Amino acid sequence: MPSLVVFGRRWNIASDDFVFPSLSEILVRLAWISTTCIIFILNKWETCISQHFLIIFFSLIGINGITILTCFVMALVSARGSILEPHKRHHVAKIIYIRLPLFICEIAITSVSTVFAYKSPTPCSLVIILRLTVMLQWALIVTVLVGIAAVFNPSGDSRIQPSFRTENQLWMLRFKLFLLRRNEAMRAALKDIAILTTSFFADVDLVASDILAGLLLLVHAPHQPPSSTTYLPETEPPDWMTLENARHMAKYIAAIYGWEIYMFYNCGCCDWLKVCKKIKCCGKCCNRLSFSRLEIFNLKLIPDDLIRDCRKIPNEELGKITKKHNYEKSFCRQKFPIGGDNCCACAIGTFLAVTECNETDIIYVSFANELYQVPFIVLVDIKMNNIVITIRGTASMMDAINDLSLDDEAFSVDVDQDPILSRDEKLETPDKEVRVHRGMLRSARYVLEILRANRILEGLKMRYPDFAIVCCGHSLGAGVATLLALLLKQSFAPIQCFAYSPPGCVISENGLKETQKFVFSVYIGDDIVPRLSFQTLCKLKYDVIMSLACSNSPKYKVLLRGFYRLCFSHPWQPDGDADHEDEVVVNINDRLPLVFHSSLLVIDDDTEENNPAERWAKKRTKLLPPGCLLHIWIADEKKKRICKRWTHYSSLSEIKLSNAVIRDHMPYNVLKVLNMELKSDV
Repeated sequence: MPSLVVFGRRWNIASDDFVFPSLSEILVRLAWISTTCIIFILNKWETCISQHFLIIFFSLIGINGITILTCFVMALVSARGSILEPHKRHHVAKIIYIRLPLFICEIAITSVSTVFAYKSPTPCSLVIILRLTVMLQWALIVTVLVGIAAVFNPSGDSRIQPSFRTENQLWMLRFKLFLLRRNEAMRAALKDIAILTTSFFADVDLVASDILAGLLLLVHAPHQPPSSTTYLPETEPPDWMTLENARHMAKYIAAIYGWEIYMFYNCGCCDWLKVCKKIKCCGKCCNRLSFSRLEIFNLKLIPDDLIRDCRKIPNEELGKITKKHNYEKSFCRQKFPIGGDNCCACAIGTFLAVTECNETDIIYVSFANELYQVPFIVLVDIKMNNIVITIRGTASMMDAINDLSLDDEAFSVDVDQDPILSRDEKLETPDKEVRVHRGMLRSARYVLEILRANRILEGLKMRYPDFAIVCCGHSLGAGVATLLALLLKQSFAPIQCFAYSPPGCVISENGLKETQKFVFSVYIGDDIVPRLSFQTLCKLKYDVIMSLACSNSPKYKVLLRGFYRLCFSHPWQPDGDADHEDEVVVNINDRLPLVFHSSLLVIDDDTEENNPAERWAKKRTKLLPPGCLLHIWIADEKKKRICKRWTHYSSLSEIKLSNAVIRDHMPYNVLKVLNMELKSDV
C-alpha cells in the first residue's frame, strides 16, 4: 500500500507484495538449475554434445542465475518497512525496470533453445532432457505472464484518480467472466453489484493483500467485539420458540442442501449407504423424474391408524386396504414432478435420508436454481402438526448474486407499492415504510407464485385445517423464509418461521417488531453472516484501514504470523521483539493520506462525524436480522454442551472475526451444535 506505480500506471499490487513471489521463484529456479546440472554431469560423455548445445545450456543457466540474484534483491527490498511506509521500498520500481530486459532476454533464449531442441536430428538422451527443461522454462515464463495479467489495472493511470465509470465497467467485466448465461435480469443484477463494489472501494487505495493483512490484524487484535450481550425481550417470546422445536426443524434446512454437502460433512460408509438406499435410477426417463403423493380427503372421518398404514403401503395395495374399510374414495396417489434434481434423484433422496420422513409426506419439490429462484420443498410434518416450507440457502453462483443484490434503492421496497404488504395494517408506522432486501424479496415472491399457481397451501389447509404453516431456511433461505412468511401471514394463520443463521440485512427497523411475533432466528457462535450488512462492512473497512495504519510490522510478517495463529495454538515468537513491534507510537494522520484517494479529515475518536465509515453508512437504509434472536454457543467442546441466550440486534452491529466465522455458519454444523446437550441459559 499504496498501489505500485511503474511504467506510468498503477497496478493491483503493492511494493511489499514481492517477498513471497520472489522467494518462490528463487526456489523453483534453483531446483531447475540443480536438476539440469546433475543431468548434464551424468551424461557429459554423450556424443551428441556440440558447441551449440553448450552455448544454449550455459545461456539458460546464466539467465536463471541472474534472475535468481534479482529476485533475492527484490525480496530484501520488498520486506523493508511497515505496510504504510512505501518510501522505504522505493527501489522496488527500479528493480522491476532491471528485470524487464532480463525477462525479454529469457524469452528470446528460451525460444532459440526450443527451436534447437526440437529440430536436432541427433537422437540422444541429452536432447530429450533439453526438451523437458525447455518446457519447464516456458512454464516459468507463462507463470510470470499470468501474474502480470492478474495484477494489471486497466484504469490505472497514475496521473489521475480512478474514474468511477471506468472502475464500474471493469467490475462488470469481472463479474461476467464467471457467468455464461446472460439475460436482462442478470445484467441488471450485475450492474447493481458492480456499482456497489465500485462505490465501496472508490475512496481507498487498497490491494488484495492489504485487505488480507488488515483482516488478520483484526482477527488477532487483543480487543474483539463481544459475541453477544444478554437481552430480555420486551414481550415474552411465543411458546413455540423453544430449543426443542429449533432442533427438530434444523434437519430440514440441512437436508435440502443436497447430496454433495451431505457427503462432505458425513464421510462414512454407513452415511453414504443410507443415501444410496433412497436414490432412484430413472434410466431413459431421467427427464420425467417424479414422486407419488398420497392425497387424503375427509381427514377427520378416517381413523388415525388407517392413515398411518396407508402412508407406508405401496400403490398396488392401497386400493385393497381402503376398499376393505370403505374409504376407497378418500385416498388416492398422485405423481408430481421434481425439477432441478439429477436422474437418480440424489437431492430428494438425501432429504428423505436425513429427515427420515416418508416419501408420501413430500407435497412439492423444486430444485430449480436461477437468479432469484431458490430451491424449496413443501412437506407435511405429521409429528409436529405442521405444513413445512423449507428453503435452501446459498449454494451456487446464482445464490451469491442474490445475496449481493445490495443496491440501496434496488434491494429496498416500499410497503405502499407492494400489493401484498400494503394490506398489512400492522406494518403501518408513522413514516409508513418498511424496507427489505431486494433479492430475498424477489425470491420470496417466486416461491409464493409457485405455491399459488399450484394451490398447494389451499389444498393442504383444507385437508389439515389445524396444522400451522412453518417456513424455515438457512442463510439466504432464512431471509427468504422470513419475507415469505410476511407475505403469507395475511392469508394463512397460524404461521411460524424458523430462521437459522439469517443474514444481517433482511428488514428495516420499522418492520422488525412485527417479525418478532412469528420469526424465530437462531445463530451459532461467531457466525459472520448474521453480522453482515452494508453498515457493518463499512465499519469493517474502516477498522482494517486503522489496523494497517497502527501496525509497524512488515506485511510478510503480518501474513505469516496471522496464518500461523489461525492454524496453531502455540504462541508465535520468532524473535524477542515480535510482541513489541506495534507498541511504537504512530501518528495515524500522517499515514491515512496514503490510503485514501482524496484528502481526509483529521481523525478524532470523539467525533463521530469525522469517521468516514459512519458518514457513508448513514446514507443507506439500515437493514437488520429478523425476528427474536437466540444465540447458541459451545460451552464445553469435549462434553458437547451448549449455552443459549436471547440477544438484541445491536449485538450484531459489529463483525467479530475469528477462525470459526465460516465453520459456525455451515448448515450441518448448525444441526450438530443444536443437538448438543444444553448446559444453561445466560
